[in-house]
Amino acid sequence: MERQAERDIERQRAADKRAGRKIAAKSVERQTARIPDGTEKIIMRPRGGFVRLLKYGSAYLADAILCAAGVSLDAAGEDVFSMNSKQHTILVATINAESKRKYADLKLLVFEGEKIEVTTYVAMPEDCGKGVVHEVPLTYSDADILQRLRTYGNPPVLGVRRLGKTSRTVLIFFEDKEVPRWVRLTPMAQGCVIYRKKYEVFIACGRLGHRDDVCPDPAKVKCRGCGMEQPPQGHSCEPKCQLCGKGHSLGDRKCRELYRVPYEVKKKQLERKNNMRQQQQLQKQQPAGETAEGTPRGRSKERRDHEDFCATTDSFPRLEETTEKQHGRSSSHTRGRSGSRPRERSSSRDPAQPWPRKRSQSKDQNSVSFGSGVSQANDKQAEEIDKLRKEVGALKEVIEKLTQELHRPKLQARTGSPSPQNVQPKLVSKPIPPAPVAAHPAQPAAPEEEKMIVESARPPPMKRKGEDVDPLVALEKRLEAKIDAKFDSFMAQIMGATQQTQSQIHGLTGEAQKHRAE
Repeated sequence: MERQAERDIERQRAADKRAGRKIAAKSVERQTARIPDGTEKIIMRPRGGFVRLLKYGSAYLADAILCAAGVSLDAAGEDVFSMNSKQHTILVATINAESKRKYADLKLLVFEGEKIEVTTYVAMPEDCGKGVVHEVPLTYSDADILQRLRTYGNPPVLGVRRLGKTSRTVLIFFEDKEVPRWVRLTPMAQGCVIYRKKYEVFIACGRLGHRDDVCPDPAKVKCRGCGMEQPPQGHSCEPKCQLCGKGHSLGDRKCRELYRVPYEVKKKQLERKNNMRQQQQLQKQQPAGETAEGTPRGRSKERRDHEDFCATTDSFPRLEETTEKQHGRSSSHTRGRSGSRPRERSSSRDPAQPWPRKRSQSKDQNSVSFGSGVSQANDKQAEEIDKLRKEVGALKEVIEKLTQELHRPKLQARTGSPSPQNVQPKLVSKPIPPAPVAAHPAQPAAPEEEKMIVESARPPPMKRKGEDVDPLVALEKRLEAKIDAKFDSFMAQIMGATQQTQSQIHGLTGEAQKHRAE
């Protein structure tokens, strides 16, 4: 029963949040006029709203603004006015610097003889970073704050603006989209957070969508707790927020739904959803027996992760075994498993900066989901293990090629193909030219000289069979000894590299298990 009650409460809160988001979306009006690119924007807030100013039409209101600002019709040819009927503001867009200054200096409108106060400020570009700094003394003017930001080596700043005349909170516009964690207005650093717009709530009338200075009808009051129209003076109720459904009044600072999500954060969330949708589609396209990663189903997630990251000896494929006939060696010579050199990790750090590291507007959103960070770390470790396995496969191919090259001379010797060492030069007999005839009569040769000539003409004696040595057998023995020595040294190197790779993968496995434990 308790669980069912908790589920009902959660469902009711979710329904209240959805309804509150619809209410908040209705309180914001989109721009009807197209604003040209490269224009400067000025926001005007006429006191009391501009509903009463429109009783003579929007053209009359535009002429009144041009007359009060002192801008001629020729100069205002490319200017654009856009009115927001829900927030009761007027957006003025211009490309003329002189017209921009005149619109920004406008403080008073004369309408049918009535003087109406106007609050104006220059809007900053949408593609800049916006940060908020609290507890800024009221004695600091906007020019002083801007000068202090530039003096103390902060990131480049476009402008500053206080969030209220008596507010100690300052909005800073940075040139980059990234907002720094800290800024310095004095030698002491102050925290800087990402600016988030909030839905305007007028406390006096209790309505959503406009501020107190532009309320069109302050006398029409609505209870911010229960939403009752025109509550009596002694009215008491149990407050319930219209945006989130929790027990506080509308517009309370505790309400998380009061603040809008920045565009950069929305963009990151949309990209993350698209990636998850693509992964789900890939998983559906896989066969029924395998998942998107190729692992068979029917195992628990912990066991599957353990098998993916566990570095056992089965993770290294065996080299193809060759028979004794191919190698001419005993089968007791077994081969070890191939390994790869451990991949070197290079930890590159950014050079020392004079200012702390910036953060993007989406960092708060990323820091909320801890599971996404763990999954990213697991993915990186899985990629490293896949690279190591690919290196092992490449090294296996290299070993096979080297083995074939080492055994090629032995196979040639067995087939009987002539080797360059066994080829003996052929003796070519050339005719001996006749000796010249001497003038005096020839004398008979000495017996010793005649004996030497006869012996040199005889062929060399044949060796006995016991002393004959087959040159092919000798060559085979020498090649086999060399191959054994080279193979043993090569396998010793591979075993050393394999042990290093196993230790590295064990380290990655330990890190993955720590991430899962956390």
